[in-house]
Amino acid sequence: MLDGKPELKRTFAIRIRALLLSQSRHTLALPKVRDLNELKMALAERFDQWAQKYEQIGIERGIEKGIEKGEALVFQRLLTKRFGTLPGELVVTISTAPAAQIDVWVDPVIDAASLEEVFRP
Repeated sequence: MLDGKPELKRTFAIRIRALLLSQSRHTLALPKVRDLNELKMALAERFDQWAQKYEQIGIERGIEKGIEKGEALVFQRLLTKRFGTLPGELVVTISTAPAAQIDVWVDPVIDAASLEEVFRP
């Protein structure tokens, strides 16, 4: 439909770019383009960059979650060694607690005489 109409192609490319920028609230970094081919190339390049960026973010989040889960499991093991079998609701509390909370709970384990003392505010 646009073959042989370079000015229409250019106008169409500029309009699509403007629409993309508007929809992204101007968070996209798209170069100015002269025609649809340039827009297509710019978008293809950006999509590859975005895919790599979000893949890296996903990997980092997965590592963080794995570390948190590992900390919770080690803390549960430490408590079990020190105080015996843990109540089920405590296991759930520990497994869903953020890493910062587990760090707070870990310190009293060495000196606590009971499981209750570990979790005392």
